[in-house]
Amino acid sequence: AQTSNSTCMACSPGTFSSVAGSSTCQTCAAGSYSSVGATMCSQCPIGTYSGVAGASSVATCVPCPQGMFSSSSGSASCAPCPLGTYHNDTGSTSASNCKPCPRGQYGIFGVCYACPAGRYYNEHSASAVGTGIFNLVTIMELYCISCPIGYFSTIVGSINSSSCTPCPLGFYSNVTA
Repeated sequence: AQTSNSTCMACSPGTFSSVAGSSTCQTCAAGSYSSVGATMCSQCPIGTYSGVAGASSVATCVPCPQGMFSSSSGSASCAPCPLGTYHNDTGSTSASNCKPCPRGQYGIFGVCYACPAGRYYNEHSASAVGTGIFNLVTIMELYCISCPIGYFSTIVGSINSSSCTPCPLGFYSNVTA
């Protein structure tokens, strides 16, 4: 920024000026950073992100957390692994690093969860997911099928309907899990 007609000032860290004769410096966008006197902002590397605008150092670019990835430089956020998948590494650079959740578990936002007691894993549910807005309960209901009425299960992470057993004599169940 110009302070008088005889002095030009260097752009502050986190800002830049790419045009000669500028009267102001522009702020670096989230996903980028700059040092003093920059003519452009540097982008956060692939596998990292920064939600901070006006960042002054690559140190603001942090690795994507487990279950998320960033496949391009200059990311302001990371994307989650696709439904039904996860990964345990930080700094992932691709959705191809995401692995299918183990049998008996379903995945959302890059984290796997065991089917709760009273439900069993449905191997064919992945094709039923399609597109749309889902939440954890909706996904769980797609991947984990309830034991039928009159049956129950105390097994967490069951992989088939054989975990559902009939209610014993003198007991009943009129709801699904």
